[in-house]
Amino acid sequence: MDNNENSNRPVRRKKILWGRVAAAAVVVILVFILLIKAAGALIRSGKSSSSSKADTAQSSKAAPAVTEQSSSEPENKAKYELTVCIDPGHGDYDSGTVNADKTRLEKDDNLKISLKLREYLQNYGVNVVMTRDSDTFVELEDRTDIANNAKCDFFVCMHRNAYDGDMKGVEIWVNNAQPKEDTALAKNILDGLEKVGISNNRGVCYGYVGQPEINYHVNIYTFMPSCLVELGFLTDETDNKDFDAHMDEYAKAVADAVVKTCVELGITDKDGKRLINGPFFTDDKKLAADAQAKKPQTVSKPYNTQENEY
Repeated sequence: MDNNENSNRPVRRKKILWGRVAAAAVVVILVFILLIKAAGALIRSGKSSSSSKADTAQSSKAAPAVTEQSSSEPENKAKYELTVCIDPGHGDYDSGTVNADKTRLEKDDNLKISLKLREYLQNYGVNVVMTRDSDTFVELEDRTDIANNAKCDFFVCMHRNAYDGDMKGVEIWVNNAQPKEDTALAKNILDGLEKVGISNNRGVCYGYVGQPEINYHVNIYTFMPSCLVELGFLTDETDNKDFDAHMDEYAKAVADAVVKTCVELGITDKDGKRLINGPFFTDDKKLAADAQAKKPQTVSKPYNTQENEY
């Protein structure tokens, strides 16, 4: 076959498969759309992360992180250079008074509020000495010796009261010599408790219940201002409900009263700095203790049934 013959033959053109082209185009477009969406998601994620970090940083600047704080932290941040003895009445086999169905023991209530009182005083920076911090028995003589040997500035004895009949309220007992320092301590405590709420304010009392010529042991043989707090009648359900509902507030009220008294008596200034050298002893009480030691007391038919108070 010659060349002219080849040149006169029609040329075959390749067939274009438009269906495949269209399908490929669709795939390319879908892939492109997916890539755009993925890129957009990444951009939004980056912005959200940056915004979150910025908000966190801004939040940190605007509102500093709140640190955990004890519910018993006092408002006054001053630290008081003061030593206080807390004496939870009774303990162990000496239960103190009990309620009618014998389900509530005075020794337990005394210890509960005394431990809470210690917490509040320690938050004030006060050095606290306990005559007992568990269910143990401590002789009366040992209780006052603990306070005197530790050279405490105040002695606060915590009790609940009892009466075979209808009687309620709070009373605080002080030495019958009526030392002004002891009276100030008792009055401030009673005022604080009354502000919290008590069934009846029975006042500051002097001497021993029913026998004003004698005294409770803890108010004779402590050389520092002291008082015996009868925080409601355990034989009265109203007082028991008040005690359970306000125990924390009662403890704070007593702690505040102790600090207030120490400032009033010039033991420390209002910022807690100590103004005197040595412990704050009451001279009148030293003389009273010597006199009482020479003339033993006898107790006859007190209205409360607590054994370890005299």
